Amino acid sequence: MKRTVAFLIVAVLILSFLCPAAMAMEMRSAGTRSLPDYSHIRVNLCSLGTDLKSISLYASGRYNLRETDDVFSDRDLKIALSDGSLELSYAGTVKYIGKEINLIRSSVDPSAGYIKLPNDRKYLGDFRFCVKTSGGKSYIQIINTVPTVYYLYGVLKGEMGNDTPQDALKAQSLSAKSYVLSRMDVKNEYDVGDTSVTQVYHGYDSSWNNIISAVNSTANEVVFLGDEIMYTLYASSNGGETDIPSHAWGSGCTHLNPGYTVAIDQYDFDSTGIRETLTIRLGEPCDNMNLGALLMLYARKQDENVTNIVGIDNVEMNSPKFDGVERNMTNAHFEIRAESDNTCFAMSLDIPSEELLNHKVFTKSSLRTYWGEKTGTNTYNIYHARYGHGVGLSQRAAKYRAMLGQDYKEILSFYFPGSHVGTISSISDSLNDNSQNTPLPGSDKLSGAVHRPLNEITSIIMQNTNENMTAPGAMHFFGRRVECYAYTNVHGAYMYAAASQNSTVINRLPYGEMLLVLGTEGEWVYVQTVNGMTGYVPSGVLVFVSKTPQSVTYRLGKVTTDDVNFRSEPSTSSVSLGKLAKNTQLYIWGSVSNSIEWYYVQNGLTYGYVSAQYVNATGSYTANDIAEGSVIASGITKSNVNLRPAPTTNNNPITQLQSGTYLLIYSLKNGWYSVHADGRDGYVSESYVTLSTALPIPPADVPSSPVEPQPIGTGTINATNVRFRSTPDTSTSQNIIALLQRGDKLTLFSLSGGWYYASYEGQKGYVAEQYVDVTPTTPPEVTEGELHLTKGETTGSVNFREGAGTSYAVYKQLAKGTKFEIIGEHDSWYFIRVDGICGFITKQYAKITEEGNVGIITVAKDWKSYTTKAKGDCNLRLGASVLYSVIDVIEKGDSVTVLAITGEWCLVQYNGILGYCSHDYLEK
Repeated sequence: MKRTVAFLIVAVLILSFLCPAAMAMEMRSAGTRSLPDYSHIRVNLCSLGTDLKSISLYASGRYNLRETDDVFSDRDLKIALSDGSLELSYAGTVKYIGKEINLIRSSVDPSAGYIKLPNDRKYLGDFRFCVKTSGGKSYIQIINTVPTVYYLYGVLKGEMGNDTPQDALKAQSLSAKSYVLSRMDVKNEYDVGDTSVTQVYHGYDSSWNNIISAVNSTANEVVFLGDEIMYTLYASSNGGETDIPSHAWGSGCTHLNPGYTVAIDQYDFDSTGIRETLTIRLGEPCDNMNLGALLMLYARKQDENVTNIVGIDNVEMNSPKFDGVERNMTNAHFEIRAESDNTCFAMSLDIPSEELLNHKVFTKSSLRTYWGEKTGTNTYNIYHARYGHGVGLSQRAAKYRAMLGQDYKEILSFYFPGSHVGTISSISDSLNDNSQNTPLPGSDKLSGAVHRPLNEITSIIMQNTNENMTAPGAMHFFGRRVECYAYTNVHGAYMYAAASQNSTVINRLPYGEMLLVLGTEGEWVYVQTVNGMTGYVPSGVLVFVSKTPQSVTYRLGKVTTDDVNFRSEPSTSSVSLGKLAKNTQLYIWGSVSNSIEWYYVQNGLTYGYVSAQYVNATGSYTANDIAEGSVIASGITKSNVNLRPAPTTNNNPITQLQSGTYLLIYSLKNGWYSVHADGRDGYVSESYVTLSTALPIPPADVPSSPVEPQPIGTGTINATNVRFRSTPDTSTSQNIIALLQRGDKLTLFSLSGGWYYASYEGQKGYVAEQYVDVTPTTPPEVTEGELHLTKGETTGSVNFREGAGTSYAVYKQLAKGTKFEIIGEHDSWYFIRVDGICGFITKQYAKITEEGNVGIITVAKDWKSYTTKAKGDCNLRLGASVLYSVIDVIEKGDSVTVLAITGEWCLVQYNGILGYCSHDYLEK
């Protein structure tokens, strides 16, 4: 199963519709995500390779090509990558060319057909083929969207096999199901891969009768911990002792420990032959040649004159790797008799456990633990055990327990103590072919949203668009200030070319698809998808949403001199987190006064203290909070660096990112950025990234004098006995302040991670988002006036180059005193504009003469500005975020000059005005 966990691909959609057996550090609780569709799983078929250029497949049964509505039935198809697009062909003829190809099943029943791939496996469900790029090379990504029940057939085949006892299969089914459901996020492009990096998935075969029976009989059952679906890890074996996540993957996973424990699992030890045993006969000479050589090596480290190991008198495996463990020892202690110059004497040797593998006493490098026991009067066994991480369900022990009569609930209760088995009825919804017309239970919940009935939609649209734009569906609605969007609450909702079911079906939308609402026509809604497709959708399959502003209050500050200490505490004796350069922009969240005044600030994505005397602070700002899982920063790689599947170096990298690669950043934790780069999600070490921009992210704790937040609205409790907590944490009852009842009113200040920070009867605390109905208040937008670049002047004659380095060609030589504007920087070089030409000069011969209010953006060393056109109407904003005010609207087809790129935003010049726009709206 899980060895590492692939994380998330996030698409940001906030008003302007712009589109983080396993390393578990990045796992988030279900409370931090928008409600996913539990009836379907989206599987990235990465086992087919990440350099796939073409693929042949056989479509058995009826499939629709969503892009054209063509029908394929019982046909050999080929999909190939050509000039950056995909070509779908059959019978030697190309039938469709595009960036994406979607093959949609006409019926979900397994007997209706399947897709057979070159790996000789059959797959149910829908297929999405799209072009992805990594390391400058394009490849085909294949995502199989399949009903959860059918997905589990393929997982159980890959993880356990069809010849497994029923209760072991049921335990495995619930573990695999709870694992994938708990990590689902509707904003991600897919939910899981098909290899042991997450869960092995082998498609479908009707002959897997035992598997099908076990999955079907527990179809809607899930493992819960409290009221959340538990992140249920499992492994092949545990070596005789269960373990906890923080032991397997470090302190960053401590929050995952609830529901796991350290306990002796003799069933695992008795059931598996995947271990190595070394039997030592005490009081006798060593009869293992490799062990004898190892003992001789360590004996000679103490006494170089040792010539022989006469015998081993005693052995003890000791020094537990973690507190409380009994079968994971880091040291082998030997009491031996050695010989030197015909003299026999006793010696004590302590040998690190891994040396037993290094010196080939043991030979299986895939095993992870060492422990031992005395098995007779004169024998001692050392075991090399545990195939897998050992956390959660042991697959081999589950089989053995089932053979001995334990049922699946008994098995699960041992491996996940404190959990319980519950049901989610929507898991099997997809097995009814008419389910696309049935809303999923609870589907009217969306994080940070206010839901609107249809009769309010038209007025919302018209209040926020130009008065002459009255016709629903007019293309110039796109990019305008529309406060309303919607998402689908069913799987497979149809999008029509006109407001009639008799018109052509142009798209089939998955559950949770985000749509910009352009207008209404009776009970039909005219919408636009994130990729620009427009069409009509029945209102009954949509949930209408207007953006709810969550307010964050802060002050902006700039460092006034170089080498200012950024400290961990408000004291000159505290640890310095680094030095801040002059003009570094800070978000100020509060202040503390002792002998001097200190600001509590956010520098990039890190929090700390700076002496107020070195900061020029402006007034306070209130802006809309960002959605959980959104892009919160952008950066650029300083050098070639590995993109990893989990925040640790103890795994194989996904790929290597080249120096100068742009990153979209979702979070920073324990020195690792969760990022999206080159079409992939993963983790990059903080030390290899230069941060370009970061949004204001409210800290969990603020000092004694915080920037006082403005209320974002009032909330009404919608359930009984809702826990009001001092911290946003369900793992303890010690933080419960009060039990709130239905109808209780709160003042809401912020929303983060699925929790509202609120006040109730004078007390402040946290309440889970799903138990609050919100009445919002609208905060003012951030405004900063007209944008202008920082200005500079050359301090001597200097070469004006094409790139940041002396190896790049020289445009011309700039004389001393030449005036210029600074757009960006790369290490010790400025990227500047002189007489309309952009290029690089060394900072050594430059000085700043006038501060601008546009930040100096980190650029690639060979960056070049360029002129392009707008693909559609788009907003020109005061900053690189939808938090900033709109300056103007760039009309479709208008030319803009892209000066620099920061994350998903471009700093551009349009009609002589500086501003920011999303690069998704610009031609490449």
